[in-house]
Amino acid sequence: MIPFLANKSNYKETFSGIHYVILIIAAALVGSMALFGEGPAETPVITTYNMETYIKLFLSGWLASSAMILPGISGSFLLLLIGMYSTFTHALENFVFEPLIPLGLGIVFGLLIMSKVLNYLFNKFYYQTYALVIGLVIGSIFVVYPGYESDLMLNIMSLICLIIGLLVAYGLGKIEY
Repeated sequence: MIPFLANKSNYKETFSGIHYVILIIAAALVGSMALFGEGPAETPVITTYNMETYIKLFLSGWLASSAMILPGISGSFLLLLIGMYSTFTHALENFVFEPLIPLGLGIVFGLLIMSKVLNYLFNKFYYQTYALVIGLVIGSIFVVYPGYESDLMLNIMSLICLIIGLLVAYGLGKIEY
């Protein structure tokens, strides 16, 4: 995604110092999320509901849908970061509709409002917005990266898969242009 976004923004000709500052700040903010939280495995499932949890569920849906609009940012990934992913998967698996209603409303409102906000940003601040998005994607790499394993063969296979993935992404980026 990063090469695609970089090419789309024509960063070599259009980015100046402020664009790189925006990119670095966005990457640092998202990357710092790797230092917070206990991880997706330890997040408890919300099973009791009150006004506070409804608001939290609504805002989580809003955030997830906002992320889905941005290229290269996953709504599920953000739900993992804020510790709400397990709650939503539990609700879907067990057909618990009570948390899905505020989630759905948050998704709808998030898509409607954030698509307008992003449209405005891309129309008024095209290259700055691309710098921000590229920074968010770069920062998300640090959050997703699980670290090295003790098994050398697993590390080698991971590296091979990474290289293959990068080559495929590069090839697909070349086909698009």
